[in-house]
Amino acid sequence: MASNDAMLLHAQGLNQNLGKLVETFATRFALSSTTGSFPLAGAATTTVSDTNVKSGSIIMLSATNATAGALMGSGKSLYILAKVEGASFTVATADGTAASGGQTFDYVILNAG
Repeated sequence: MASNDAMLLHAQGLNQNLGKLVETFATRFALSSTTGSFPLAGAATTTVSDTNVKSGSIIMLSATNATAGALMGSGKSLYILAKVEGASFTVATADGTAASGGQTFDYVILNAG
């Protein structure tokens, strides 16, 4: 059985290596995020202005009221229709018909590098 001192040295070395690995991933795959919110228009599409949008952005939506939750569970569920780099993104209803309006959403924009 290894001594406590040897086990402690091994754990310290492992901790240092894990720290270097985490630092490498954070540097190599740097992610930035932006958050915001918007009300949904009574239309089939809604454009959300945000200068942090890039062509490769990952945009995630979260319903913040009951009517938004019901919309997301229906055939009208939103998807990201378009991204305009440095300007905006547009959401659209999946079935192409107008939403009733009044739904509210939070969003997160993730950008690599």
